[in-house]
Amino acid sequence: MNIKSVKSMKGVKGEKGVKGASRHPESPHPPTPAPRRVDAAAKLSSPRPLAGEGPGVRAVATTSAQAALALALSQREKGRRIVPCSQPPTPAPRAFTIIELLVVISIITILMGVVVGTMSSDRDDRRIREAARAVNLYLGSARVRAMETGRPCGVILRNFAAPGFAMNADQCEVPPNYCGECYSSVAEVRALNQTTVLAELTDGSGNAEPIPLGIVKRSDLMQLNLQGPYYTVNALAADPDPSTGSTSTLYLRPLENILVPWPTTDSKTVPYRIIRSPIKGFAQPLQLPAGTVVDIAGSGVGNSAWGTGMTNDATIMFSPNGSVESIYIGGNKQAIVEPIYLLIGKRERVDNVYTDPNTNEAALTNLQDMGNLWVTINPHSGAVQTEPVASCAGVADWNDAIVAARELARQGLGMGGR
Repeated sequence: MNIKSVKSMKGVKGEKGVKGASRHPESPHPPTPAPRRVDAAAKLSSPRPLAGEGPGVRAVATTSAQAALALALSQREKGRRIVPCSQPPTPAPRAFTIIELLVVISIITILMGVVVGTMSSDRDDRRIREAARAVNLYLGSARVRAMETGRPCGVILRNFAAPGFAMNADQCEVPPNYCGECYSSVAEVRALNQTTVLAELTDGSGNAEPIPLGIVKRSDLMQLNLQGPYYTVNALAADPDPSTGSTSTLYLRPLENILVPWPTTDSKTVPYRIIRSPIKGFAQPLQLPAGTVVDIAGSGVGNSAWGTGMTNDATIMFSPNGSVESIYIGGNKQAIVEPIYLLIGKRERVDNVYTDPNTNEAALTNLQDMGNLWVTINPHSGAVQTEPVASCAGVADWNDAIVAARELARQGLGMGGR
């Protein structure tokens, strides 16, 4: 044995000694074995055997798992969604049949008809309430102005035509009285007959004193000798001053059935005072909401109505103490002691004729429509309120229906939150 063989044998023996020393139980730190890395592919390729499986079944399952894994990995690399092979294909969406479409359209049409009808009714009622509120406030504003200025002020309801309705109104006030152009102005008065009095205005020296144009008009009131009864200016002379268009001759008619105390031959000279009719004020005119009106035919005082034949404006005047002073119907002044009722209704019902019973909704009058409202004015206090229209069903006569429809307004119960 040569020296080289001995050295090689020593090297092998030393290596075995080192390896044996690593497993020696006296070593203080035994080495930690390296963790096993299990690949997903290997895990799938080595499935756990099930009970009763033979070697042949296990081999087939291993091959199928490997094929599925390979397919999934290839699809993921291409960026495509992995769909399990066991999920069934999604069926195509089913279309609607013509019968189903017709049923749905019919239901929508019925619902739309109900909704539109309800909205139309609510819209009409809302307009009536807005119109009543506007008239209420407008009358209250005129009353306040009369109390502030110390002169009668009121509201003119502009009557369009028979059967009578107003869609707008103006505030008005009574201008100062006219007593002539100078301190010595007088009227030479004589009676033409028991119903007509002639008054010729002079300056006190026998000279005619023409009235300025527009100052005096028909229906103004005149008081002779500054006392006694009132006379209505029935007409002005037909021979006005050609330069100014004015006149100094007035024809008067007693306001009440009284005996005319003036001579028929010689004139009597007396001072005079002319109470002028209300004229339009400077306040903004009132325009009611579209489709709403003040039904003048159904409006009136107490248990009476102005009727369908009224074609004149109606003017309601408040005195400086806040009460109702009077009403002017076509320029004729009337004293008021009973409540005033203004019927707020719809324009399309004004021309309808009152009949009872009436089952046709479109043929109802404003008096029969319980969605309408009354605006009432107390003659003593001037208070303005809004009240509902009461039912007049079963009442055949027009005048009796007026009384029945104002029943709730007479009680003064108010709107009750409407």
